[in-house]
Amino acid sequence: MVRKLAPIFFSAAVLFVLFLTFWQRSPGPRLTEIRHQMEVDMNIRDFSLIQGQEGKSSWELLSDNAGFLEDKDVFVLDNPAITYHTRDNAGSLVIRASQGMVLQQENLVHLWPDVRADHGEITVNSDKATYVGGENYILLEDNVVFRGRGITVKSPEARFNIDQDQIVATGGVSTFLP
Repeated sequence: MVRKLAPIFFSAAVLFVLFLTFWQRSPGPRLTEIRHQMEVDMNIRDFSLIQGQEGKSSWELLSDNAGFLEDKDVFVLDNPAITYHTRDNAGSLVIRASQGMVLQQENLVHLWPDVRADHGEITVNSDKATYVGGENYILLEDNVVFRGRGITVKSPEARFNIDQDQIVATGGVSTFLP
């Protein structure tokens, strides 16, 4: 009896392990290949979106492709790159990822999974990034690694305040010198 049920238990265990493995790899807002899983109202190639105030650009978003969901006022992005301009013109912060989403009503931009941010001599990599427009900061999450100026810093989370041109790493921060 046990020999007859062993293949069933083994198969169930393998499926459970696969489920846990791939569930943990899902991106920020739990969306993967969203445009391929749902019908969008509009597909846009070479998409660009600019946000600013008083005739001055705050950030510019470029994406290879975008899908628009009209009822949710959401853009789903392929290969997005966002350039944020600091207030005192200290330089720009450029963030790139494989996928992203713009939630216009909430004034949020989510990027995942292989996020890379460049600001001056510093490069930051993470699994997720979220721009919070109401407070004008970018939250970098999961496996955050700073490199530059001869030092490497690892942190579970970091916040880039665009107005103050300041990055703060939080959590179990580790510093490595070459």
